[in-house]
Amino acid sequence: MFKTHFDHSADGVDAQNAILHFQLSASSILGLPAMKLSAAQRWAQLAHKTDQSQILEAYHTIIHLISQVAGLEKPVQNRYTNLINISELSSSAAAAAIDLGRHDLALEWLEQGCCLVWNQLNDLHTPIDGLHEHNPTLANDIVRVSMALQNAASRTESTAYMEETNMATKTSLQEQAHTHIKLAQEWEQLLIKVRTIPQFADFLCPASCSTILKNIPNSGHVIVVNVHKDRSDAILLTSGTEEALHIALPEFSYNMAAALRRDLKILLHNSRIRIRGDENDASRGSRSYMQGIADILRQLWTFVVKPILDGLGYFVPASNLPRIWWCATGPLAFLPIHAAGIYTASKSTPGTYTTLPDFEISSYTPTVLSLVKKNQNLQEINPEKVGLLMVSQPDTPELPCIPGTALEVGTIRQLLTEHQIQYLTLESGDAEVDRVKEQMDSYSCIHFACHASQNTTMPLQSGFFLYNGQLELSEIIKKRIVGADLAFLSACQTSTGDEKLSEEAVHLAGGMLAAGYRGVVATMWSIKDSFGPKFAEEFYKNLLSYEADRNIDSKRLSADGAAHALHYSTLQIRKTLDNSETSLLTWVPYVHFGI
Repeated sequence: MFKTHFDHSADGVDAQNAILHFQLSASSILGLPAMKLSAAQRWAQLAHKTDQSQILEAYHTIIHLISQVAGLEKPVQNRYTNLINISELSSSAAAAAIDLGRHDLALEWLEQGCCLVWNQLNDLHTPIDGLHEHNPTLANDIVRVSMALQNAASRTESTAYMEETNMATKTSLQEQAHTHIKLAQEWEQLLIKVRTIPQFADFLCPASCSTILKNIPNSGHVIVVNVHKDRSDAILLTSGTEEALHIALPEFSYNMAAALRRDLKILLHNSRIRIRGDENDASRGSRSYMQGIADILRQLWTFVVKPILDGLGYFVPASNLPRIWWCATGPLAFLPIHAAGIYTASKSTPGTYTTLPDFEISSYTPTVLSLVKKNQNLQEINPEKVGLLMVSQPDTPELPCIPGTALEVGTIRQLLTEHQIQYLTLESGDAEVDRVKEQMDSYSCIHFACHASQNTTMPLQSGFFLYNGQLELSEIIKKRIVGADLAFLSACQTSTGDEKLSEEAVHLAGGMLAAGYRGVVATMWSIKDSFGPKFAEEFYKNLLSYEADRNIDSKRLSADGAAHALHYSTLQIRKTLDNSETSLLTWVPYVHFGI
């Protein structure tokens, strides 16, 4: 009512009364989280117009309520559904915080609001060795409830079956939902108990900006790029610094990012890049030609990457290239930042460096904290598990043949044999879903060479096509793979993600990280079947060379050198190519996530 009066009268008293009303509604202990979140959004919107002193408190409430709207008591798919219309609220909160000079708060809110479901899953996987030494009973309860919550998360809501199921089934589904709610409540009570122990007072609490900065990997920078309708900014995090560095990106707008994303999608669609190949086109979901990628990379360089490199003081390449981990929001999360540059001779001055790979080794991370945790929680890998599981599907039933996958794993097998590294190959009929899931627990590294798909309607049903069915993302994220190290996903669309959930990183690469792998090599779109073997060969050669140069155990593979290996194998491949659209398509889709 007060808001309506204010809209007509522009009276400040009506605005203050409306703000108070929204504040009370959003902060009430009663009511559905979705309704309280709606009130908090209206509170923030009105505060923007009339009382900026209220903005930070309003967005603080919004960030808190987002986690309730997608709470642990809900199945994972329902959490994603609930987030579809609100997933960009954390980006809005960050933009507001930056506008008010609170760069630290912007980072904290992005960490709490982005990749919410991944964060929940990672929390359930948190190592508790220290807690077990202090209070074994409490630690065992944490493990028991976390495993039960993971299993319950895959259930289907009973409302989906109301019309076609009998009463007994409906009752069973309702009991499952009730049990799930009780588990979520027990989990919250257990967290409260753990936090009463002084040395665990911060157990699974949101991390502060200062805490994050203290634990950034010391081999480079983490760059968070927030793209919002009001403004675009980069937040630069470097180990050993006390504050985050802010770089405004005034020439890069949300609309520009959305247009680039739309153009890329159209290019891929028109070139059949997202469509699995037919018998006359032996590609993993693609033909080998697309137009316009060079212009997209040029704009990313000009308006995003170059201003950031200038802010870091990188005007010429260093002799020892640093690492950069990119963490982007909005439409930018779907664009190939790692390959930004000017690749056309007419637009590049001879002797100047105009591509990002000239300056650094790129990786991506869904959130900064997920990278920090993987950097902190280094596990000793059981010697019996050290090795590579290779899954090859050259002739998956009812899908186009991709014979290059057999050559690919054969090439890798030869390299591993020369270095006395143990491996297991599951090919064609041997690569059935249950067997692959079982063997994933027995090897520290995995290489998929097969068809894969991204299901944008039901993202957790995205997966790898094996001989007798699909290994879905929902199954992968339920696994607790102890000692998981490196995953190479030599398939199409393994880091594509869902456009409706741009802040959630719902893709196969994210799933492998959630399952415990420290590093993942994936693809942003389809790869040519004829090219896969050569790229894989260069990658593993560089990885083994990296480990030999650093006196790493010569009889194992490690995720530690994966980003380095991908970078330099790409450079090797590029030496055999020109800068045509076809050539850019060949190497640009390969990306690295994690350590």
